[in-house]
Amino acid sequence: MKKGFTIFLFVCVARFVAAQPMEPPMPLSPITTFREWLKQSPEERKIALARRSEQSRRVIEQKLDEYNALAPAERNRRLDATELQWYVTHLLKMPKANGNWL
Repeated sequence: MKKGFTIFLFVCVARFVAAQPMEPPMPLSPITTFREWLKQSPEERKIALARRSEQSRRVIEQKLDEYNALAPAERNRRLDATELQWYVTHLLKMPKANGNWL
């Protein structure tokens, strides 16, 4: 009897979850790309930034130099804080859930 109830409950929950609209996944933050650029050699970075405008490339290279000058712990702390800020800002712009699933 207990096994039958568990299966029934599982089927009901599965149907309910499947009926809920799914939110699109969060995109990767631009900080992910920036972290990759920090790990690259100057030659690799030049290739990676080649498609950017001259002004954009200059700003990015300036920021890369700034972050490379930091101690690793401070660099990671700043990158983590910036990434958190990006995700929070992105989440705040998302439409409010209707709350009917509660």
